[in-house]
Amino acid sequence: MNCPVCRGPARPLYKKGRFDVARCTQCRTLFIENPPPDTSAIYDETYFFGGGGSGGYGSYDTEKEMMRGTFERCLDLISRYQAKGNLFDVGAATGYFLTLAKRRGFGVSGVDVSSTAAQEARRKGIDVRVGTLETIDYPSASFEVVTLFDVLEHVPHPDSFIRHAADLLAPGGILMGSTPDSGSAYARIMGRRWHLLFPPEHLVLLNDYSLRLLLSKHGLETVWTGRITKRFSLPYIFQTTARWLGVPLLNRIGNMLRGTRLGALAIPLDLHDNIFFVARKKTPPAPAPC
Repeated sequence: MNCPVCRGPARPLYKKGRFDVARCTQCRTLFIENPPPDTSAIYDETYFFGGGGSGGYGSYDTEKEMMRGTFERCLDLISRYQAKGNLFDVGAATGYFLTLAKRRGFGVSGVDVSSTAAQEARRKGIDVRVGTLETIDYPSASFEVVTLFDVLEHVPHPDSFIRHAADLLAPGGILMGSTPDSGSAYARIMGRRWHLLFPPEHLVLLNDYSLRLLLSKHGLETVWTGRITKRFSLPYIFQTTARWLGVPLLNRIGNMLRGTRLGALAIPLDLHDNIFFVARKKTPPAPAPC
């Protein structure tokens, strides 16, 4: 299988469970060679509400409230390059980020594969449609901002995904997102034990170089990349660690902490293995005078 980013040849690395992991020999993207044909069933009601031992959330909005500072920082960056306009969020879930963006004066809407999450967003008055970036029906250049936080790693075909995202942007518009960094020191040290190498939920893991390459292929100029610290609850940390180490007891401890004062603590955690990025859609050159 060729690289899903640059189409270059790939070298098999190892297995993670029943999945074959490979790395592109050219752009160094890490990806799953045998992804399942459909992963939408992963994102059912329990993914966002009572995720248990899966990769989901005990309560999506509760966890994202702990990330509020991260999202406000992202909105600050967006506003530096695009102060107003219509903002479209891919993987919008229950509309938490869109609610913050709406308070900043953006016109907001989004899409998510989960009908349960989208229904919760609409209950809040946020327009979130059910589907994927490829299935929604918006005209080209409909938005000044498109966001995709922790989304790229979930899609098996990032090339077509970014092409669709770029098509939604007006010339000069801003794309902002985040994704795991497979080129980070922590990811390289951990190898197959890296907790963000988590198929079939995570299928393609970019690095700084392959991310910039992917964006540039579709007329998007990277104007900023960096790290922004995230905060997590102790239940979420225990849940993730339980999945990572294969120790169910840790997940039970995490569940016991839910609803307690200790469980409500927001813990800063930054392993420097996530990339946040801002890219601008290039404005086509003006036609030459006759």
